Amino acid sequence: MSNTQSKRRRRGREKVKREKRRRETKIERSKNKKGEKFIGEFKGGKINGQGTYIFPTGDKYVGEFKDGKRNGLGTFTWAGGRNYVGEWKDGEPIGLGTYTWTDGEKFVGEWKNDKKHGQGTLTFHDGTTYVGEFKDWKQHGQGTLTLPDGARYVGKFKDGVFHGQGTYTLHNRSKYVGEYKDGKTWNVKYYDQQGNNKKIMSNTQENKLCVYAWKGLQVSPNGDISMCCFQHGTSDGYLGGLQKDGERTIAEVRRSDKWNEIRQDMLDGKEHPACKKCWAIERDGFYSGRQYINDKYPESLEGIDSAELKDDVLHQIDIRQSNICNMKCLNCNSVYSSLWAIEEAQEHNLPATNGVKEIANDDIYNYLYSNIPHIKEFYFAGGEPLLNPVHWNIMKELDAIGRHDVKLVYNTNLLKLDYKGKHIFDYWDKFTNWHAGVSLDAIGDRAEYCRAGTKWPTMLKNLQLLKETYNKPGESRTFGIDCTVSALNVGGLIDFFEFLRQMNITNYRWLNYVYAPIHLHVSVLPLQYRHKMVSQVEAYFEETDFSSITPIGEDGFTFFKNQMLNNETATSKDKQNFKNFIIKKDKTRKTSIFDSCPEFKDIWDDIE
Repeated sequence: MSNTQSKRRRRGREKVKREKRRRETKIERSKNKKGEKFIGEFKGGKINGQGTYIFPTGDKYVGEFKDGKRNGLGTFTWAGGRNYVGEWKDGEPIGLGTYTWTDGEKFVGEWKNDKKHGQGTLTFHDGTTYVGEFKDWKQHGQGTLTLPDGARYVGKFKDGVFHGQGTYTLHNRSKYVGEYKDGKTWNVKYYDQQGNNKKIMSNTQENKLCVYAWKGLQVSPNGDISMCCFQHGTSDGYLGGLQKDGERTIAEVRRSDKWNEIRQDMLDGKEHPACKKCWAIERDGFYSGRQYINDKYPESLEGIDSAELKDDVLHQIDIRQSNICNMKCLNCNSVYSSLWAIEEAQEHNLPATNGVKEIANDDIYNYLYSNIPHIKEFYFAGGEPLLNPVHWNIMKELDAIGRHDVKLVYNTNLLKLDYKGKHIFDYWDKFTNWHAGVSLDAIGDRAEYCRAGTKWPTMLKNLQLLKETYNKPGESRTFGIDCTVSALNVGGLIDFFEFLRQMNITNYRWLNYVYAPIHLHVSVLPLQYRHKMVSQVEAYFEETDFSSITPIGEDGFTFFKNQMLNNETATSKDKQNFKNFIIKKDKTRKTSIFDSCPEFKDIWDDIE
C-alpha cells in the first residue's frame, strides 16, 4: 500500500471518529413519542451538559443536565407563565432559586425536595412580604411578615401561621407582644401608641370575640338587621328588622337583648348558635369570616369589656338595602334578586311586579353617613351593587371628602360596570385598597344555567378588562373569583379550574358552599358520584400546581373533600326537593339541566 493510500485511510478513520464524537456530544433531537423535544448536548448516550427541553404542554427547561436529569443551574418556564430560576439536582429544585407566579408573587430563597425549605423571601402580589424560614412550602421558624398598610409581625411561625413568641405591630404603631398559638394570640400584652400596657381579654375570651358583634352591621333588602352576612338563619340569627319591629331604630336594635346576648356569650368564651357557621369553619381548621375581620382590624377590639355598646361607631358596614339585580341565580331567592321576585310571582299567579324590594328608611342613611368618617371597610353586595344607586351615592360621598383610604369589598356579577354615565373604574382608580369578588361558579352554558342572566361573552370581556387594568404586583387593588360550590357545578369544576389557569387568574376562593337552600348542597348527589369527582379533582391537582389555581391550594381541596364525603347534610326529602325544584325551574325558564349539566343524565335516577 502506498504512503498516499495509507494517509487517506488514516484521515478517513479520524474523520469518522470526529463525527462520532460530535454526535455523542451535541445533537438536535426531534420530538419523541411523547411529543417532547430536546436540543443540546449528549455524552455517553445520555443528555449531559447544556440544553433545552420542550414539553408538549408548552413547558420548557433551559439549563444544565447530568445523566438525563436537570442538574446544575437552569430555568423552568411553565406554559401558563410561571417560572423557576435556580439550582437543580436529580430533576428537582434544590439549593438557591427564584420562583415567580403569574400574578407577580415571588419567592427567592432555599429549596429542598421541590419545596420552599430554609431561608427565603416571599413577596405577595398585594405587596405583603415574608422574610424568614420555610419548611415544606410554609412559613416555619423565625420570620418577619410585613403587610401593605405597614403592620408587621416579627416572631415564630409554625405551618404558615403565628406560633410561639412574637410581636405584632399595627399600622397605628400599637402592638401585641407575647405568645401566639395556631395563628391566634395566646398569652400577650397590648401596648398603645405611647407604649402604655393596656388590659386585653384572656385567651379564651379573646378567641371568641368578633369585630362584627361590636362594630359591624348588615341590613338586608327586607329590613332584617344582623351583625354580618355570616350569621345563621332568620329564626335565631337575625337580630331585628326595620319593618317588622316598627319604629325601632338601628341604634335600638344594636342594643337589643338578642344582640347583647351574643356579645355576652363571646365575652364568656361561649359559641352562640347565631355564629355557628364561623365556629364550624374554624373547627375544620379553615379561615372564617370572624377570623378575617379580627385579623384585619384587631384594634377594633381594644378595650372591649362589656356586652353593652358604649357608642354607635361602626368599623364595618354591609348595607344591602335593595334586591335590584340583573340575574336570578338558582341558589338565590326573591329577597336578594328582583328577577327572582318577578319569576316567583309568575309561578304563583300573583299580580305582576317589578320585583324590587328596598328599604327607603332615613334611619339607615343617617346612621350610615354619620359613620362615614369612622368606617374602615364597606362591603357592597346585593342584589347587584353596581346597579344600586345607594352604592354610587356612597362612592360619590367618599370621593368628595377624600376618604380614598377606606377598604372596599365587593361581591359583583361584573356584567355591568357603569351607571348613569359613570364607570366604576373612575372611582376604583382613586381608591387605594379594594377587592372585587366576582361571583362565578362555572363557564359557558353551565354558568348561564346556574346563574341565569349571565351573558358569557360579556363576562369574558369584563374579566379580561379587569385583569388588564388591575391586579398589578404590589397593589392593594385586586379582584378574584368567588365560587359557590353546589350540586349544580361540581361536575364542571375541573373545566372551571382550567379556564382560570388559562386566564392566569390566580386569586380564587372556593371555600363557599351552598347550605341554604339545603336541596342544592353537594350531599344531594349520589355518594358514588361524589367519590368519583373527588378523585378526578385530586388527579387534576396532582398534574397541575396548586399555586397556579388558588392561594388556598391544598386547604381548599381538603375542605372540598370534607364537604363531598363527610357532610351528609341532605336528607331523602331534600334530594326529592332538589329534583322537584329543578323540574319547576326548567319548565319556567325553558332550560334543561341535562343540556347544561350533562352529568345529570347518568345520575338523575340515583338521586333519592
